[in-house]
Amino acid sequence: MEIKGKTLAEVWEKSIKELIKDDVPWIPTQHGVMAKELCNVIMIVENPLEEPRVSAKYAFPEQFRKGYSKYVFEKYSPTEIIYERLYEYGSNKVNQVKNCLELLQKEWYSRRAVIVLWRPEEDIFSPYPPCICFLQIMIRSNAVELSVVLRSNDAWLSALPDMIALSNFQKKVAQHIGLKCGRYVHHAISYHIYEYDYPKAKEVFSE
Repeated sequence: MEIKGKTLAEVWEKSIKELIKDDVPWIPTQHGVMAKELCNVIMIVENPLEEPRVSAKYAFPEQFRKGYSKYVFEKYSPTEIIYERLYEYGSNKVNQVKNCLELLQKEWYSRRAVIVLWRPEEDIFSPYPPCICFLQIMIRSNAVELSVVLRSNDAWLSALPDMIALSNFQKKVAQHIGLKCGRYVHHAISYHIYEYDYPKAKEVFSE
């Protein structure tokens, strides 16, 4: 499913409306609760830095949203999510961000500015594996585009903060290269809402 819009808030709202439809199936989860799930939801945001970035329908406190966005892609994040892999990946401690920036500054048309966060030797067994597995930075139409693949995305709680954090990262990359931000593409392979959040989502989006 492809969902398009101008802003983060617009695209997130459209995605929730799709997810809470009656014909979307319920599935069991590893958390012991049921969830409604759409597979392979691709959200395309034309102007990820344009306001409103936060939907008025987002139900969680501003403190959570700002804290989440700040720490998800900060070096040595104090959260359980191990996104320091951006800067020190593998036994050789590869700085993936630095390598991508250097590549794009040399060859702007490259399709190799790829960042990987999944470690197969440990993440498949980990209780806290990263949800974000893959990022690709591309320069097209004289702007920095970012595409992200998530194996799993909690649509109601973390999808919008994820999109904010990732587009903030995109902005930093664009500033470093000296270009504007282009499209942001968010590909959630499992896009879901848990049964305990579903009634609230139905209430909010029926208003």
